[in-house]
Amino acid sequence: MIVRSLVGVLAITLAVGQFAGGQNPTSPLVAINQLLSSHDFNGALALSDSLLMQQPSNPQLLLARAVSLRGLARTKESLDAFNRVLAVEPNHVAALEGASEAAFLLKDPAAWPLIQKLLQMTPADPVVNAMAGSLAYERGDCHAAIKYLTDGRSEVQGNKTASLQMSHCLLVEGQAAQALAILESLPSRDEDPLVSYDLAYVLFAVGRFEESAARLAILKTQHAGGAEVLNLLGAAYGKLDRVQDALDAYRSACDEAPTVPGYYIDLAMFAMEHSSENAAIQVLNTAIQRIPNSSALLTFRGSIYSFLGEPENAEKDFATAEKVDPSSGFGRVGRSLFLRDQGKSAEAETQLRLELKKEPNNVKAKYFLAEILVDSDSPSSLKEAQHLLEDVVKERPDDPNVLLVLSKIFIDNRDPKAALPLLLQAQKLDPRSAQVLNRLLQDYRALGLRDEAIETASALRRTIDEDRDAEARRNRFHITADAQ
Repeated sequence: MIVRSLVGVLAITLAVGQFAGGQNPTSPLVAINQLLSSHDFNGALALSDSLLMQQPSNPQLLLARAVSLRGLARTKESLDAFNRVLAVEPNHVAALEGASEAAFLLKDPAAWPLIQKLLQMTPADPVVNAMAGSLAYERGDCHAAIKYLTDGRSEVQGNKTASLQMSHCLLVEGQAAQALAILESLPSRDEDPLVSYDLAYVLFAVGRFEESAARLAILKTQHAGGAEVLNLLGAAYGKLDRVQDALDAYRSACDEAPTVPGYYIDLAMFAMEHSSENAAIQVLNTAIQRIPNSSALLTFRGSIYSFLGEPENAEKDFATAEKVDPSSGFGRVGRSLFLRDQGKSAEAETQLRLELKKEPNNVKAKYFLAEILVDSDSPSSLKEAQHLLEDVVKERPDDPNVLLVLSKIFIDNRDPKAALPLLLQAQKLDPRSAQVLNRLLQDYRALGLRDEAIETASALRRTIDEDRDAEARRNRFHITADAQ
């Protein structure tokens, strides 16, 4: 798992000379200031401690002591010391800055209220905004993170981890081009494996698959990134129609992380797309032998059994998935799809609503419930589906299927203009999707964009011809998709 937090100590914006101004040159405060200026933190600490014995509530001496402790990297003690200043002067900006930064570095919960107060007092301070953005990122609020990190751009620029946080959130919010610009500007993009991986991921998201694959291949030869790199490499090779290379990469990811269900699922999906459902079942059988209590694997295998017309095997897998991990929701979601495929949409909707009542943020349940609601002619159902899909897009901005379903709602509501940016983004993510091109063609016609419609119709015909050729190749090349 990639852990992100601002790396290094953010400079304390304390004007250490502020409390010595106007003092007699022989004043102890001037002496402390000189010690701090020369980075003699031990000397400054000793002198301030000595003077505090006579003046225990003097905010200037308390601040000097706090800065000394911070200079000595005694961060926890410095936080307590800055808080002592704030107990005397609650709005002391320098003490708030020191306390917030110490709490930030310690990952102390007190950091956020201190930063909030500073944002009210010094809203343009780039250091405060950078810290606020990092905390917003860590609590999963990408909208706020982008705002704060943008306001703190002078601190974010050149800071590797802050830049990674910003680029990740931009990608989540559907701003892949901006994310790419940030990562490409980092000097360490070719030397640092973490930056290089994130750059490869964004390149994949914007459809530059050759560049993404090349960068991932280098990371693979460096043995950097492990299964995560190998899995994304498989996806990139798949987009480039390098079937055997993709298969090898997906298998290697499974071998590298044999207890992670997601890698087997990706391999099974690839096998299903390029060989057969039975090949995908082989992958999942191997995976379930290795991870017998994975509700995700059981549910996915059950969905394939359902597609193959084996309801008994499907129901058995869904029941087992719910039994081994009732909290996951996979079993209930899988069963809802099984019911929908049997034409029992009302029962499927009930299952999904039960799951959302239990887990309101279940993205899969939101998506599949929206799909069911979209098939309804009810305006209220379409409105609910739209809200559900807008939530899903925030979590899965690079999924063209989500954008495609959301666009259908706008088209059904006779709003082709609102559907167009969604379809263009879906086309960018999956340029060869006949479904996307067909929907885009309809939208252009509805908007009266004749030239664009003609161009899209040509692209659709080319895609259909290419898919026909690809199907012929698949019939000649059968994948043996066993993960072992």
